[in-house]
Amino acid sequence: MPQTGTRGDGSAATRKVASGDVICEDCGETNKPGTEFCIACGAYLGWQAQPASPSANEVTQPMQAAPAARSAAPAAAAATGSAPTTSPPARTPAGPPARPAAPPRQPLPGPGIQPAPPQQQSPAAGYPAADATVAAPVEAAATGCPSCGRTVEPGRRFCGHCGHQLIMPGGAAVPAARQPTKRDTWWSRLWDSKDRAARRAFRRNLPPLYRWRRLVIIVLSLALVAGGLTLLRHSPKSLVMSGYYNIKKTVVQVQPVNARTIPAGQSAGGTDPSALVDNTKGAWLMTWNAQTKGTPCGTPPTTPVIELWFDPIRVRRLDVWPGLAKEDPSRLLQYRPKQIWVAYGDHCQSFPIANVESVQLPLDTKVPVGSIRIGVESAWPPDQTPGQDVLGFSEIRVQARPRT
Repeated sequence: MPQTGTRGDGSAATRKVASGDVICEDCGETNKPGTEFCIACGAYLGWQAQPASPSANEVTQPMQAAPAARSAAPAAAAATGSAPTTSPPARTPAGPPARPAAPPRQPLPGPGIQPAPPQQQSPAAGYPAADATVAAPVEAAATGCPSCGRTVEPGRRFCGHCGHQLIMPGGAAVPAARQPTKRDTWWSRLWDSKDRAARRAFRRNLPPLYRWRRLVIIVLSLALVAGGLTLLRHSPKSLVMSGYYNIKKTVVQVQPVNARTIPAGQSAGGTDPSALVDNTKGAWLMTWNAQTKGTPCGTPPTTPVIELWFDPIRVRRLDVWPGLAKEDPSRLLQYRPKQIWVAYGDHCQSFPIANVESVQLPLDTKVPVGSIRIGVESAWPPDQTPGQDVLGFSEIRVQARPRT
């Protein structure tokens, strides 16, 4: 193939051949048209965007063909028209096999002389006969440049489009970029037995000061918190236990609790208000008939009011046993509370009472109180006749969080 060299000031590190391929001036590698970087050394080739055609300023050097040598055949061979016979080369007893001799030259045809047919040349001794079918070389599949994605022929050291290095000096492939590893979440690592074992081994290798520093910081922090709470007159134990009881919603009966009536001396049947808080089946009764009308919450009462007092505490619930005990046969002959109100401080709440043996009222005073007052708005009539003109309670219990 004829080669052309560009004539210029030498500023470009390229030269072109007639086919349009670009030859790198740095390493001599032949690059395809349009290649911007040398695929062998990575030098920039892009001073000529399009392949140049041969012009007047290019010097063409055609390839010279070797002159054919002719030799005259012996006269006897020309006269008879037969080709001279050749003997195979002598075999040497030792050493590598000799190369086959060149075929004999045919004499030029003359008047009355027919050219001899070409002889079948047998393979020389020591050389196997060439197979007629030769398998075509298998080319390696082209790969893509990891930088720009262009197709790159196998074995290239640099990408011809972006100049990315594909093969390191010495033939080693450029190491692929490290893929980011997905890290587990901190809570999964906290419960992983392998991670815990690794952390323990790491802490054992630390100096004693670093190993005990975390414990010292925790102890000092707790001491500072406890000291601050003590100055604020709050016990750390009380705060912890209060939080625990709030989470569990634990309530206990408040004791001791005292009871009385307002106004005093309004009990019926010789009962005493203390029977309401003695945890027995004894009952307290007051007068009630079909014409008795209770007053709603927040209005002056027209019937006796029960007052319970105790050490100040935040009340969380009120358990009420309306009427006589269930097993008492007189229960069905008496009136039983149907609607009551509960007052504490400046607040008053109204609660309906079902016709059952006991109910739990969701009373929450929000703040510590020392007493509550209970009044009756309406009552269930007796289930049997003739009934008794009395209304009563068997028990009233105040519930609150345990004291800490």
